[in-house]
Amino acid sequence: MITPEHAATARARGASALQGVMQDVPDPGVPHRRLRDVRMVPVAITAWAVALLVSFLPWAPGIVIVLSGTGIVLLLLVIRRRIRTAVARAVPLAIVCLTVAAAIAGAATAAAPAREQAAALAGHAVTAEVSVRSLPSFGADGRLWADADALRLGPGDEPAPLRVPVRIGIPPDAGSATLGPGTVLRLTAQTKRTDPGERAALVLFVSGAVEQPSRGGPVERIAGDVRAAFIARAGRLPEPGSELLPGLAVGDVRAVSDELDAAMKASGLSHLTAVSGRNIITLHASRQ
Repeated sequence: MITPEHAATARARGASALQGVMQDVPDPGVPHRRLRDVRMVPVAITAWAVALLVSFLPWAPGIVIVLSGTGIVLLLLVIRRRIRTAVARAVPLAIVCLTVAAAIAGAATAAAPAREQAAALAGHAVTAEVSVRSLPSFGADGRLWADADALRLGPGDEPAPLRVPVRIGIPPDAGSATLGPGTVLRLTAQTKRTDPGERAALVLFVSGAVEQPSRGGPVERIAGDVRAAFIARAGRLPEPGSELLPGLAVGDVRAVSDELDAAMKASGLSHLTAVSGRNIITLHASRQ
């Protein structure tokens, strides 16, 4: 038989257990819960800061790796000793930040020898084999400029393998219509060293004929043919549509005249000459 004293004791124990459960359930409105949503902000800031540092200071990657490695070891010791402080609770996030910093510095260190080897070729005539990474665009000097990755680079007719990012300037010709990402070019050029912080290790001013050993894989070839056919057909339309359409649809702004470019800049619409087709669809849908 349950006595009133037993019932009162059970109710007290139940209330205590319920209170403990309620304390363990996090309140969505508690500020520390909101802070968890921004835990990746320090990681992003660390990545940007270290990337800028190692890009502009060639001697910095080694120091960053040493400091990051030392910091990770010390923080792991803190975790092993199970120190229960507010600072100790931030240790896992600090380890992630230091790991990201070390990884970025390591990538810069791995790329440094090839970039230094390429920089030694600045001011010389070289033969290069490059893989184009971007659609070309006209520069102020009348050349077609594009980003590329050098596969072979050096003096003489048989350059040694050297993989570094470069910027190439090509005299326009009939073969440039299908020039696009994935195209492999063999060329001779004069080189110029770039400033610290730039992606390209060298600028190649192409001289003479440009060979095209490969247009990339099947996807790149089909895309290049479709793009070239579209640009050719767009050129048959009345102006200024014939100048704008390639840029609006496939990002090719080579047909834009100086007068139209100045008018677009004056009206604040110059960005439209290089947007993708899906943005045009979005603009059209928003007007419906």
